[in-house]
Amino acid sequence: MKNKAMTTELSNLVSQSRAFEKALAFHGLKHCKKISSYLAFWTMKGIGLFSDPRCLICSLPEVEDPTLGLCQRCWTDILTPKKTLYSKPCFEMISCGIYEGPLRGLILTSKMRNSLPARKILWKILRHCFHRHLKQLHFDQVIPIPLHYWRTAWRGIDLPGHLSYRLYQEFDLNLQTKLLRRARKNKRQSSLDLGSRKANVKGLFESSAILKNQSILLIDDVVTSGATIKEACKILQKAGAQKVTALTLAKKRCQAPF
Repeated sequence: MKNKAMTTELSNLVSQSRAFEKALAFHGLKHCKKISSYLAFWTMKGIGLFSDPRCLICSLPEVEDPTLGLCQRCWTDILTPKKTLYSKPCFEMISCGIYEGPLRGLILTSKMRNSLPARKILWKILRHCFHRHLKQLHFDQVIPIPLHYWRTAWRGIDLPGHLSYRLYQEFDLNLQTKLLRRARKNKRQSSLDLGSRKANVKGLFESSAILKNQSILLIDDVVTSGATIKEACKILQKAGAQKVTALTLAKKRCQAPF
């Protein structure tokens, strides 16, 4: 009974924090809205201590493995082979899946809520894809697509950087986080139409590195139009890279990267 009462109280706190979040959003107080979002997230984490664990994606109380935080249906859907491949002589892109359904939910939860369980699952998905398709290849450098520091501070996580670090740890790859830098802050790609995205990332990256005849593994989370990946690839090839292979968590359906 005590646990049930505590769960009810925590649920009320979630409702209040979400109402507070909507009110702040109405008045345009985005930084306060972020604080409220974290409050709601950690309150939900508190509820999980006193009630049955629920799936991170569909919220059903049918979690097979609490360490994964997903029900069997969502986990099976994510692991369904949906690899997408784009290849040129000096460029190759592999995505773990399509940016929709449970995979999209996990990425958004990781980026917008800074969810540790979601990051763990995303890492397992990326590791599975790397092990299956790229482990046999040699890469001189692993480079994450850099985020602007304001965006990293806002989200609380640099997802491409985190995934690159995990690859470095597990597969003993040469991680370089300073070879590719952001030259300026740009608008969010997701807020623009396809025609504006190319102009939005033009001149976005810079590099003073010498990558003569090197093979580069480029890490990003989501590919939509492919403009960001293309701009980063152009800078790395100007620095002397012989081939760039991009590995991403997801690719938007029906969108060609180039």
